[in-house]
Amino acid sequence: MGWCSEYGVYPTRPPGIGKMKLHWEPITLELKTTFRVAHGASTQRYNVLVYLDDGVGEAATVPYYGETREGIIQYLESVPDLGNDPFDLDAVLSRRPAGSRAARAAIDEALHDLWGKKLGQPLYKLFGLNPNHLPLTSFTIGMDEPEVMAEQAKAAPYPIIKIKLGVKKTKLSSRGSVSQQMPGSWWMRTRAGVANVLSRLFRASSITISSSLSSRSP
Repeated sequence: MGWCSEYGVYPTRPPGIGKMKLHWEPITLELKTTFRVAHGASTQRYNVLVYLDDGVGEAATVPYYGETREGIIQYLESVPDLGNDPFDLDAVLSRRPAGSRAARAAIDEALHDLWGKKLGQPLYKLFGLNPNHLPLTSFTIGMDEPEVMAEQAKAAPYPIIKIKLGVKKTKLSSRGSVSQQMPGSWWMRTRAGVANVLSRLFRASSITISSSLSSRSP
């Protein structure tokens, strides 16, 4: 039914009636493959879903950025009343205390999600964007044996691949290593580029990369 008043029917309560409720839910994400970077390796991510009424955001725990699930929850417990008007975006966000950037971002996401839901519109429309013209995102391949990295590059259905190679003299296999002049990661605009780079880096291995990788480009 929604909230009825002399001004119409709202899907939830209209602004100015009751406070927005902030709550959260810890979640554990099981990674399909081990993700290894210069800072270490992980097989799980311990994130936190953050809700503001019906809006939802996600706080990602990245240890080398100083974020932990416990720290995110402690921050959320410290957040004061965020008010009752999800349309007053700046005022709501200004009430967030300093602290966990992941938690602050998740509140921002949840608020904007709530804003869109109350208006019955996806956020891209509210921002005046066309999803067909948005910048492409990337898929990151963590450090591993050359053969494994090449197979992941071949299987990735994305036009932009980001490959992690570590820093300094990171051992990638018994047949070779990457010198400290090599940056920690770099961008290739096509999967064909990934194939060529991997072939040059790991030419000492028995790796074979199909030329069919060049069939897609952004």
